[in-house]
Amino acid sequence: MSRSSTDFIDIADRLENWSVSIRLDKKEASTSIYEELKSNIDEYSHESLIAYLLLESRYFLIQDTPLKSAVSLDKAKELQDHFTDIHRHYLHLAEAFSIRF
Repeated sequence: MSRSSTDFIDIADRLENWSVSIRLDKKEASTSIYEELKSNIDEYSHESLIAYLLLESRYFLIQDTPLKSAVSLDKAKELQDHFTDIHRHYLHLAEAFSIRF
């Protein structure tokens, strides 16, 4: 089933909201958004899936589950052929941040 451009905008907006919740360490809000996003993961474009996995890695760090964070990074790396420069930047940040844990 194909998704409309509105669906992609909604996903991008939800990913952005999730990113803000994670950055502000709002665990309850980020968990709610995570559950919503996770339920639609099979429908994401490569770009959205990569963004999701990189954010999921950060999410798991604030949830104090660094092993799950590492798994998310590994899944994102499997899609490196589809990375943009922004994805590479966030991957390097995530890797550096995960070293601290």
